[in-house]
Amino acid sequence: MLIGIMQGRLLPKVNNEFQAFPGVKWKDEFILASKIGLDLIEFIFDEVDINDNPLLTKKGLDDIIDVTNTSDIVVRSVCADYFMKFPLYELSNKKNLELMKILINNCKYVGVKEIVLPLVDKSKLNSINKINDLIFNLNNLKKILQDSDVTICLETDLIYSENKKLIKKLDSENIRLNYDTGNSASLGFNNLIELKNNSHIISNYHIKDRKYKQESVILGDGDYDFDIFFKLIKDKVISPKYLVVQAYRDEEGIDIFKKQFDWLKNKIKDLD
Repeated sequence: MLIGIMQGRLLPKVNNEFQAFPGVKWKDEFILASKIGLDLIEFIFDEVDINDNPLLTKKGLDDIIDVTNTSDIVVRSVCADYFMKFPLYELSNKKNLELMKILINNCKYVGVKEIVLPLVDKSKLNSINKINDLIFNLNNLKKILQDSDVTICLETDLIYSENKKLIKKLDSENIRLNYDTGNSASLGFNNLIELKNNSHIISNYHIKDRKYKQESVILGDGDYDFDIFFKLIKDKVISPKYLVVQAYRDEEGIDIFKKQFDWLKNKIKDLD
């Protein structure tokens, strides 16, 4: 199974944030990831220093291709945190939809297959109007997604049945779900029920651990039942193409990640 990491987790914090695009040092992480034995990096697309993000310029896109070829670390997915601050359900902000179209086209250029669209915390879907407006804008993206062979993966804090209903309404093979193990634990969801019911509509998996209604902790120290998760993989109830580690980090990142990476590798070694 391919294992990836959320961008920036192997580098020191940027602006004291747990998750942010790492700025001018972004290429350094590919070398570190290769040495550790990872397969992929999930890029972050956020609002801070957005014009410096290589996902928005031709040179930057070519740099992504070059560093991918030299390191053998693939950019398979992008976490579009930008849309947490500027949610895609805000119909009055036409810039949002146009920016997402640019991002989709640029993802196609570098071979990215999934864009995670966070709809949690500040951008959570806590009203029927937000859900309906999100559906309206996503409907306007269906053709470009299909033509680009890119999938938007919705990350929500809705219960599994509401997620299934939302995906059914959208009726597109290019709009699926992101599944976040840590968020599931924090929300008190039953991961056996979630995964058995929605396995066919999940395309992107984030691996982290959290206590109920609390923040991230080291993998294995929280309330997520990873034994069930990995048994469902072994039994082929769920079949992740790859896992993206978004686990707890400290100020530096790399040492605490190695500890958790070893834990994860031990968990998956007997799956095949």
